[in-house]
Amino acid sequence: MRKITEDLKNDEERVLKIFEWTYRNIKEQPSSLPIIDDHVWHIIVRGYGVHDQYSDVFSTLCNYAGVDAFFTKVLTKDAKQGIILSFVKTENKWRVFDPYRGVYFKDRNGKMADAEELKNGRYVLEKSDHLSKNNINYSLFFGNLPIFEKTGLSRSNTQSPINRLLYKLNEIRK
Repeated sequence: MRKITEDLKNDEERVLKIFEWTYRNIKEQPSSLPIIDDHVWHIIVRGYGVHDQYSDVFSTLCNYAGVDAFFTKVLTKDAKQGIILSFVKTENKWRVFDPYRGVYFKDRNGKMADAEELKNGRYVLEKSDHLSKNNINYSLFFGNLPIFEKTGLSRSNTQSPINRLLYKLNEIRK
């Protein structure tokens, strides 16, 4: 983690560096190999994953860097299609990323757009590079985009040993 984010001054810079690292270092899993849904570290070591595992890696690394993040499936209004997106909190606002496709969103002033701006159609698509996978119409999903206040415990922020223990203790109490 330190190698990815060292010398970066703020959360936005760290998040964008982690985003780029994830997109460039996690490759699409070959169809000949079995899907392994295990700890995010194994995805990083193998260097490949399926679409939701890109978000798992990105969100977990953001949490390790001290930036609140998680991923979830967002459906179209008719619930016929879904997409996995990552949500990262910077400057007290949730920003949206699609690590699998190498896409994030900026507002019209060139800053990272927040979820509210996406819901209202005030965004510009920003691709990691010209090789972005499977271009899709994100506006179909943004109309149904949830607005979050806080995340609580999620898979992405329970990957550290102490958070994993707290998560398991919380499950036992339920």
